[in-house]
Amino acid sequence: TMSAPPMRALEVVVIDDNADCARTVGMLLKALGHKPYVFNSAEAAIEQLDDPAYGFVPALILSDVGMPGMNGDELAAW
Repeated sequence: TMSAPPMRALEVVVIDDNADCARTVGMLLKALGHKPYVFNSAEAAIEQLDDPAYGFVPALILSDVGMPGMNGDELAAW
C-alpha cells in the first residue's frame, strides 16, 4: 500500500463570523495535524496578526467572504 508523505504542520488562520463554522474548521485542521488560529471577525484577526508578540506569519488564511464589518474581500486587500 502507498502512504502519504509526512506533512508539516501549518499555522492556519480561520476567520468566520459564524462561530460554529469557524470552530468546526479549526477542529478539522487540528485533527489533520495543523495549528489553527480561529477568529470570528477580520478585525480581531488583524489585531492579533499585527501584534509582534503573536510571532508568526500564517501559511494559510481561510476566511468567510460575507462578514459584517470588514468582509473577506477587504481582508484579502489588507
